[in-house]
Amino acid sequence: MASMNTRSGRNNSEGSNDNATGIAELFTQIVAHLDARRTNAGEEQETVTGTVLEAIDRELEEISANNYTLKCANQESQARERARDQTIETTSAMIRELQRRIDETSGKP
Repeated sequence: MASMNTRSGRNNSEGSNDNATGIAELFTQIVAHLDARRTNAGEEQETVTGTVLEAIDRELEEISANNYTLKCANQESQARERARDQTIETTSAMIRELQRRIDETSGKP
């Protein structure tokens, strides 16, 4: 099930490459916009660019944490599914063996 990232409105199930590409494109657009609007050179631009980079870094860290959490949840889900399948197989084998014994006891071939 895909959950929504409340800040961007995008699905968390999107691939990490899509996220990185989207962030890179967003960063390029932001820098281009800042360059077009820039009135002062030098220190002001460095401050703005630094702030943008910090925001992007925080977003990437959040994406990485979300990806790790989803990976762990997926692995746990797969482990539960394997355990369930093994339980079903074991129970089915026991039922077949019990049926065989009942048939032997009642004289059925």
